[in-house]
Amino acid sequence: LRALHFLLSFFFFISSKHITMKLESSPSLDLGEGPPTPCPSTLSDFRLRVYAACQQIPAGRVTTYAALATAVGCKSSRAIGNALRHNPYAPRVPCHRVIRTDLSIGGFSGSKDPKGTLVKRKRALLAEEGVFFKTNAKGRLVLAHSHSLLVSL
Repeated sequence: LRALHFLLSFFFFISSKHITMKLESSPSLDLGEGPPTPCPSTLSDFRLRVYAACQQIPAGRVTTYAALATAVGCKSSRAIGNALRHNPYAPRVPCHRVIRTDLSIGGFSGSKDPKGTLVKRKRALLAEEGVFFKTNAKGRLVLAHSHSLLVSL
């Protein structure tokens, strides 16, 4: 178990460094076609950096709130969760691809109830991308296959 924890920490470290390097070269938020609502200029620089980093997570992969925090130069996973909770650009900014450090599914749109409709929606979005969760001994939804982790972009 300690070896697994070490490997996961190592992968998150490598992933977050790679995201940071990519962000430095391309810090803008790509919202595609159509007028974004709200206008990006009304959001804080922090939220824009979080959303830009989140866009770097490819479909079928996930990262953690902690790894995303490191990538944007923040020390708080909760701040990342709060920014994603208020993501006005979903699904163009795929906040559903961010999970907890313990590899459980975490919340979605402010809901943390694993049996709630919103978390079920997050699970369905991830399942459509090939990322699956199982229920562990404690009754938590955890990542079923660790190869689904974000290891590089």
